[in-house]
Amino acid sequence: MSEFDELPFKIELWQDDDLHVQKTLARVAKITHAHQFILAIRHEFIGRSLLLRQRSKALWP
Repeated sequence: MSEFDELPFKIELWQDDDLHVQKTLARVAKITHAHQFILAIRHEFIGRSLLLRQRSKALWP
């Protein structure tokens, strides 16, 4: 496992059917960085589901 995989927070883009993760957009060490990332990119994914996780726990939305 790489250091990237060990970062605790990740932002995922979900498929249109909301059944599967399409892509992990970012992994970060701090929750504040995760929120800043979401604020910076959310306009690019209007109408799409973004999910913030801490390991397996969903934190946002």
